[in-house]
Amino acid sequence: MTTQKQVAAHLDLSQAAVSQLVASSILKPTNGRGSYSLDECRVAYIRHLREVAAGRSTGDPEAPNLVLERARLARAQAVAQERKNREADGELIDMQQAESLFFEVSRTARDAWLNWPSRISPLIAATINTQFDPLFAALNEHVHQQLSDLGDPDLATAMLERRD
Repeated sequence: MTTQKQVAAHLDLSQAAVSQLVASSILKPTNGRGSYSLDECRVAYIRHLREVAAGRSTGDPEAPNLVLERARLARAQAVAQERKNREADGELIDMQQAESLFFEVSRTARDAWLNWPSRISPLIAATINTQFDPLFAALNEHVHQQLSDLGDPDLATAMLERRD
């Protein structure tokens, strides 16, 4: 039978490392305190190393589970690759580009509606034989009210809810 110091030399470990393995019950004394079998310690240490390599045991309950971490990493890599594939296939679009395009289209539509009363008022006034100014003022007021309503967040929310 041997001491912890001899076990440390046999396993090529420090005395502190062997003490830690004993404290975590990986290495166990055989015949009383401080007496160890080199063969049993070697087998126990090799089994411990296999468990650590497999990610099942580190001796430290606070340490991450390597199997779970590898699985998490594999899932994250699979999700990232799927996203890249969908982007390459044209199934996904960049949100900043989409928001920018939507903003530009909305601004163009707003500008068109703001200019509409001045373009159409003379034509309608001539068609129905009325004065331009009151007709322009009425159309302009209604167009501004409509644009204001469309910009109301409550209306946007209601439209989204109706769509669902």
